[in-house]
Amino acid sequence: MTFHPMRTRLLLLSLPLVCSLTGTARAQWKDITYTVQPGQPEKPTWSAIWLPGDATWGTVESVLDTANRPLLQEVWRWNVNASPFQFTTDPATPAAATPEWLYWKRDGDSATNTLRQLPGQNAYLVKFAAGATGTFTIRQRMLPPNVVWQRTGANLLGFPARADLGASNPKFAAYFAGYPPAIAAGTRVFKYVGGDLAANANPLRILNLSTETLDPTQAYWFDTQTVSDFDAPIEVSTSTGAGFDFGASQDSVTLQLRNRSNAPITITVVENASAPAPAGQPELKGRVPLMIPKSGTTTLTALTVNSSITRTIAAQTSDLVRVSIDRTSMKRADTTPGVPGDAFGSLLRITDSTNLLDIYLPVSAQVRSNAGLWVGDASVSRVDSKVAGATGKTVAAPFPLRLIVHVDQDGKVTLLQQVFSGLLAATPYATGLCTAESLLKQDAKASASRFMAAHLPLDFKKQGSVTSGTTTTDAVFTLGTSPTVTWKVTIPFDSESNPFVHQYHPDHDNLDARFVGKLPDGNVDTTKAESWTVERSISMGFAATAPAGVSPTGYGSTVLAGTFKEAITGLRKNGAPDAAQSTHNVEGTFLLRRVSDTATYSIP
Repeated sequence: MTFHPMRTRLLLLSLPLVCSLTGTARAQWKDITYTVQPGQPEKPTWSAIWLPGDATWGTVESVLDTANRPLLQEVWRWNVNASPFQFTTDPATPAAATPEWLYWKRDGDSATNTLRQLPGQNAYLVKFAAGATGTFTIRQRMLPPNVVWQRTGANLLGFPARADLGASNPKFAAYFAGYPPAIAAGTRVFKYVGGDLAANANPLRILNLSTETLDPTQAYWFDTQTVSDFDAPIEVSTSTGAGFDFGASQDSVTLQLRNRSNAPITITVVENASAPAPAGQPELKGRVPLMIPKSGTTTLTALTVNSSITRTIAAQTSDLVRVSIDRTSMKRADTTPGVPGDAFGSLLRITDSTNLLDIYLPVSAQVRSNAGLWVGDASVSRVDSKVAGATGKTVAAPFPLRLIVHVDQDGKVTLLQQVFSGLLAATPYATGLCTAESLLKQDAKASASRFMAAHLPLDFKKQGSVTSGTTTTDAVFTLGTSPTVTWKVTIPFDSESNPFVHQYHPDHDNLDARFVGKLPDGNVDTTKAESWTVERSISMGFAATAPAGVSPTGYGSTVLAGTFKEAITGLRKNGAPDAAQSTHNVEGTFLLRRVSDTATYSIP
């Protein structure tokens, strides 16, 4: 073919840059099957394929899983931005000396081959030797559609069309009705039909776009001078840019669906399981449990594998869908809860009521450690009454109790009376947690935060015992086991925090009438005592899933909740010695929010 230059030149996207951007992402895998276009006896055959996902996990040859691998001779990648040329006669014949092509040849070596991996959302020409037949499969990390039309007029592109409906698969004219330049008069479209490359034979011009079926596995030449990002009748994008990447802490991702057509369209969303990760790639422990609101509601509906939710989008309008993650349901294949660092992945399939498009968006998440600082309140709503003849425990209004809980990397849970968050005094002055103001960087205290629970003794900090089922240990806190954590809080009879002690009242100073001798603990000698040691047993039962009234979005990652109980002894009435009269039981609920991921804190 021949080309003529344009006045402007577009920036070349280099292969190393593409590989560096895709190599570190979490993967959600799908096997895409391609057909070896039939050739002629004793002659090679060429196919043009479109990779909707990234396949840079291995070398060119290794990712092409095919029985015809020994017959694989060459792979060429079209560099759409490499040179400002356009068609004048026929599509280009790949040539190693031109910047429009990167290539891999079996008889080449690492020094001469310019194509070493297969990045996604790209078109490739694949050459097989004579005798190759059948299909080949490429396992890919799926990517959102990202088609860019170039003003040069040389566009080798693929599109996410339906391919599972047989004779009802979409035709070119119907698919591109919302983007007329692709099929306008004067536009030429070519497809590869197998056999050796030859003018007017392979690739072959498509003469009737109304009857020609659009194959999403193929790449087509479009000779049209336009600039656009059209890839499907519905434009699909997410707030994270690369599908649904929830990471370890994201709770929701916004999905935007824009109907480019002139008629209402109903889209169907289905969650599919990911294919296994290729060898050498991080293992996916299970699917990502998603929640999506149905049309006309804000109530989140949980998706299961292959279950669907539909939404209707009016013509030429957009629909914003909040897709949330249920982290408490992130289970491994053996149904056990995931552990911190586990990678989960799945695919969100989007189809439409006109049977035109079929898009697979990647979904990824990691299990987040519970380690960090959690701050919130207990809401005490039930209290034992010690008034004779009184019935019921419900209070007129709930009473709040501030709770500060720290979980370390080993799952050990500590209840704190106060904690500071800010730049620490010790070099390198890192942001961290500490239990004393003196441990903060003195000239940075204005930017620090202080959390305090006034109902606990000053500087109280104690590791709790964790009960899961019938087992009680000092660790480990695992939310999926619905643990109950208990702390014993002792307030000595002579402590300044003891409610019986008053620094200036002679009847509550623990001194005799001459203000000389120290009086005993009332639990030891009730005849002379002015104060008693108070014991508090604080218990928090952590719910494995979001309890009623708590949003499941973010639960287990940014929010924890459950039941609160406390038994208080030592607040004796009229010196009554029996336990029933001296124990006060309170109950309620609690809600904690994560304020820091820091798994350690400094103490004086």
